[in-house]
Amino acid sequence: MWELNQQGAVWILSGDQPINSESIAELDQQIQTCFAGAPPKLVLNLQQVPLLDSAGLEWLWDVRTRCEAMGGAFEIAGPTSLCREILQATRLTHHFVVFDDVVTAAGSFAQ
Repeated sequence: MWELNQQGAVWILSGDQPINSESIAELDQQIQTCFAGAPPKLVLNLQQVPLLDSAGLEWLWDVRTRCEAMGGAFEIAGPTSLCREILQATRLTHHFVVFDDVVTAAGSFAQ
């Protein structure tokens, strides 16, 4: 299950399911609110996400592109060891800011 919460001006998307072709439609539906107002400040909390597949990685890139096109930003927080390895192996860590936890990621928008 996926849940979107707001902390001040920052949106935090958390879940415990793989990010793959089966979950992308639900994820897109969850984040629509983020794109309705001010430039989106979105943190994806991966602390409980067991897996990212190629469709999930493409989704991450797409969300990042959409956020930046509106003057916002998209950060990743707390990836599990497998998700971190996948992000590193695909070199996406060169294009995303990856924080160890959600609090630090959300706080980065205040700087």
